[in-house]
Amino acid sequence: MYKTALIAVFGFLIADTGIAQQRLSGKVTDSESGEPLAAASVEIKDTNTGTSTDENGIFILPYLKEGKYTLLARSLGYRANQIEITIPDDLGASLIIELTPAVSILQEMTVASSILRSGSNYQPERVYTSEELSRRADISVGQMLDGEPGIAMRSFGVVPARPVLRGFDGERLLILENGERMGDVSESSVDHAIALDPAAAESIEVIRGPSGLLFGNNALGGVINLVTSDIPGDAAHGLSGNASLQGATMNGMVHGYSRLSYGMDNQAVTGRLSYRQAGDVQTPDGKLPGTSMSALEGSLGWGFRSAQTRGGLAFMGMDHVYQIPENIDDPDEHVEIRYNRQGAQAQLQHKPSGSFDAVQVRMHVSRYDHQEVEVAFLDDGSAREDIEIAYMQWAYSATVSAEHSNTGVFNTGTIGFNINGRSFDIGGDEAYSPGDITINPALFALQEASLSSRLTLQIGTRLDFRYVETIPNELNEIETSRTNMDLSAAIGLNYSPASRHELGIQLARSHRYPTIEELYSDGAHLAAGAYEIGDPTLNSERTYGMDAFSRWHFDWLSFEAAGFFSYIQNFIAFQPQGITDPASGLPVFRYTGDSARLFGGELTAFLSLSEQFSAEIGLDYVNGTRLNESRDPLPLMPPFRSRLVFDYDFGRSFLGGNIRLISSQSRVAPEEDTTDGYLLAGFRAGHRFGKGGIHSIVFRVDNLFNTRYRDHLSRVEDRNFPMPGRNVSLNYRWIF
Repeated sequence: MYKTALIAVFGFLIADTGIAQQRLSGKVTDSESGEPLAAASVEIKDTNTGTSTDENGIFILPYLKEGKYTLLARSLGYRANQIEITIPDDLGASLIIELTPAVSILQEMTVASSILRSGSNYQPERVYTSEELSRRADISVGQMLDGEPGIAMRSFGVVPARPVLRGFDGERLLILENGERMGDVSESSVDHAIALDPAAAESIEVIRGPSGLLFGNNALGGVINLVTSDIPGDAAHGLSGNASLQGATMNGMVHGYSRLSYGMDNQAVTGRLSYRQAGDVQTPDGKLPGTSMSALEGSLGWGFRSAQTRGGLAFMGMDHVYQIPENIDDPDEHVEIRYNRQGAQAQLQHKPSGSFDAVQVRMHVSRYDHQEVEVAFLDDGSAREDIEIAYMQWAYSATVSAEHSNTGVFNTGTIGFNINGRSFDIGGDEAYSPGDITINPALFALQEASLSSRLTLQIGTRLDFRYVETIPNELNEIETSRTNMDLSAAIGLNYSPASRHELGIQLARSHRYPTIEELYSDGAHLAAGAYEIGDPTLNSERTYGMDAFSRWHFDWLSFEAAGFFSYIQNFIAFQPQGITDPASGLPVFRYTGDSARLFGGELTAFLSLSEQFSAEIGLDYVNGTRLNESRDPLPLMPPFRSRLVFDYDFGRSFLGGNIRLISSQSRVAPEEDTTDGYLLAGFRAGHRFGKGGIHSIVFRVDNLFNTRYRDHLSRVEDRNFPMPGRNVSLNYRWIF
């Protein structure tokens, strides 16, 4: 099998290429003042391909095949406008889309993050632009996306809240920064946070399903890509930027963020700085101890561009301290997570005149220092600190890819090489697992062919090799190594039976290697509230999955139905054992492997009921079962959910709300608690003012009725503690 895979991958690598493609760029401006409009949405009409403008009103659309297209631009407080373009005639032209101030409907942009930039989709995809993210501004990415189609939230307090995609959590969901691994440890345990301020994300790309194989071998559930502007792209001459200030009542949060950019003829520099501080979470029953936090983060970046080449460098650093809700009943003790991260990233994109349309290089290197500290307050008022666990990780991720068009039967394609790895040391009084040195190189290829004017085919392969060597410590002296090689592959069809109807289906085989914790853990993990036991005989998970969707577009209605089915060999579950470790007093969890299957789907409808009023209605469902003799449910599966989101646009102002109905979850794994159903309501309002709408204010109320509820995916040990109560937040943003 591996020989066949290698032949297939290298066959793509040596294929001839033809006509080059280029990106399409332009600018969106105020028709009266000529001022650029930031955060305006630009889409190719009747497709799911689009983007949003930067601080200077500039947009860049992905590669387009020859043909005629309609570009549609929208911005809050302006009438939508569209222009007709022809590819390749309009490539290189100075496209300007002018918007006239007036009452106009603001809808959430839904665009495609297709790796091939072709506009053809084979699985459900969604992109949240800066305008929508500013309305969702919150303390973590998990909270910002919770309730979106197929996305739930694993919570352990508000800081380490991490997205769960179609029931896939941790290592099965790949979270990236600008297409590369971030180098944090958020995937390895429930007490670990994503090491990036959510405010730094200019957009968030979500790919549901196992089709993100080009990004990595762990994407069984999908990919979430956090896109930042730390490496500046096109920038106007002189100074530009944005700043925001946010406050929230639920935990007394205060957050400040700013970015400055300076553009020159062929290069630009940018920098950002943010600070966030919050106290303990307020629930309907009172404060939840051990949920405060503070974080300082910043970055500096430089970018350059020429006719054929663009690229740049960026450096970031952050210092983060947050508490974990353990020892809730003992006010004299608490657990703190203290970490700092330094990262460097580089990008280079070149458009050669020969074989390939574009060659891209991405690199990310990071240092991550993490301590889990037990703090005890003594009778004399002093504090004793014990470092229970300390992590030190150096991580890297790099990708070289080349895009081509018109190669044999393939219209377009991407081939490339990726390598990622880490050196991971673990120490402290409770070093419950060994560290490791990991090296993971991979070859990948993705190709697309037009079978007819309405039908396209996509084929992708990824061949991974992994070497892992353990690093023993005082408490876990295991010294061993493992090597693995595995193949991921996907095939998809996209069919358009009519101009307003699109169908897609994808079959995929993907895999995930077991983590060092799943293999060799044996000890108390205080911050996670569990005594963890690994199993060194665990094998790699192999998933055989199917994704399908159907979309309809009408003048007043867009509708999407999506479904998935996954059969997973050697599914590794974090299974409660129903007993307590006598030494630590923590519940015992064991990593166990069985075959499993998951299925479910999402239904989403977008309605434009008038020029001012829009709404979204959605449902999602996940069902997971271990295929053992007892057919036990998989632990921590999200319950059935429904939602209604609506907005009324007055021009430069809007009013909106949401209602979420979450069902009870009684289909649980052995020793897992059930949870009751509940209803949550929210409200939001916003206003934009100043020339070009450069100032904006968003007022939001979450959990409007202060409902007492328990999220099924909450990992707070004491199940009697509810989730956060009513929260009122105010977010001001200035773009200049």
